[in-house]
Amino acid sequence: MGFDFLLIAIVVIGITFFFSKRYKKTEKVDKGFAVSYYKLSYRRKMIRTLTSIPFIIVACGVLYYLSDWPLPIYFGFVGLISVIFLVQVLYNYKMWKKEEQG
Repeated sequence: MGFDFLLIAIVVIGITFFFSKRYKKTEKVDKGFAVSYYKLSYRRKMIRTLTSIPFIIVACGVLYYLSDWPLPIYFGFVGLISVIFLVQVLYNYKMWKKEEQG
């Protein structure tokens, strides 16, 4: 189980790195629809992250009912997801304001 998790984490990090490098110098979308998260401006990334709140809440609820995890493990996982989510929102907000100024 530990090896599977490590392999999935490496693949996800690799894909994220690839797409962030691929779209780094491209024009960012601030109006309209864009499927790719990496094509969005920081303002739109923040908006997309905030609109995912209901989906995260539902996913955590489904995880609670379908998993056999003890409560401390479950709350630790939800806490970790919440911290990552908060850091992502704050980072996108900071970069949006920085991009707006200069």
